[in-house]
Amino acid sequence: MAADGAEDLTLLWSKEQTKGRGRRERDWISKPGNLYSTFILRPNKRADELSQASFIPPLAIVNMVATIDDTIDVGFKWPNDVLLNGRKIAGILLEAGPIENGRCDWIVAGCGVNLAHYPPDTRYPAGSIAEEIGRDVAVEAALSAYAEAFLKWYQIWLGSGFDQLRTEWLARAHGMGDHLQIDTGAEVVSGNFAGLGDTGELLLKVKDDIRSISAGDVPAVGQQ
Repeated sequence: MAADGAEDLTLLWSKEQTKGRGRRERDWISKPGNLYSTFILRPNKRADELSQASFIPPLAIVNMVATIDDTIDVGFKWPNDVLLNGRKIAGILLEAGPIENGRCDWIVAGCGVNLAHYPPDTRYPAGSIAEEIGRDVAVEAALSAYAEAFLKWYQIWLGSGFDQLRTEWLARAHGMGDHLQIDTGAEVVSGNFAGLGDTGELLLKVKDDIRSISAGDVPAVGQQ
């Protein structure tokens, strides 16, 4: 749809997925009861700025969760996980169209949130909002709250850039200053979590240097 000209902020919602796909082509089955959605975006940003958009869905999820129960403590794990009491309740996948002259015509921001249930066998501990609060969550209401919050953060990004998104994300980041071992796919890099760079890359203090990691898997707390 993006390649065929769908408008900016077109929202797609699926009640279930039989061919879900995540980072590094990981796949899964997504049963009804959770929130599965994708925004098609045309931000007219430089190609090197597009990864910043992956921080919009986590911030929108925080706002959405607050409409369900404002006592819940939501945190983030780089690059794209949303955590509730240390357990993953959401994941985000950003994909971009062809890049020409340093710009990309469109990106899609996919997001799945565990409202009702979660897969039992995952690489990281998982959970659901319903399990945490002890009651069911209406998918339609969650979608409405998520979409409204997404629009707010998207407009902030378009108007003011990445700084506010980065500040808000880091305020909820797990592991700031902690020692991390990150699997980039090509190597395992060890160092201390030092923040986020201008494009959303993880900054890792390795001895006396700061190294930028643009993609990789970060173990859950206690798995290092």
